[in-house]
Amino acid sequence: MKKLFIPLAALSLGAAHAQDANFTVNVAGVLGDPTGVSLSSTLLHVFGLNDNNLKLNLRAGAEFDFSGRYAVNLDALATLEQLDYNIYGGSTLGFLNGGVAPGVILGGTLFLTNNIDLFLEGQYAFNRGFNSRVGVSFRF
Repeated sequence: MKKLFIPLAALSLGAAHAQDANFTVNVAGVLGDPTGVSLSSTLLHVFGLNDNNLKLNLRAGAEFDFSGRYAVNLDALATLEQLDYNIYGGSTLGFLNGGVAPGVILGGTLFLTNNIDLFLEGQYAFNRGFNSRVGVSFRF
């Protein structure tokens, strides 16, 4: 796992983005089923929910297992935005090697700069079990 975080750190040091963000690219290591690498993108602030700090975000991504399996995930996340961090949760629909895996996600984001943040999340798919992701997000 240490080998995975070295390239992620190098990516974070080389990133420069605009301050007003509405789109992110997320790179993560995945533990669980599958265990491997996750690449996703998030469309931020799709819909505000009667409060400036509560937003609906949509995310699409893919996970790649070290044994060659893959998963494609579509997520709808309600995000409680704070000054230095966000907490989010929502539903996910995964497509794992031809099967469908509905589930739930709970996670958090810690902002490092205006455009780079770390995230940790857990996901439970009802017919696949639990997995977790830890990674870096780059906001554009």
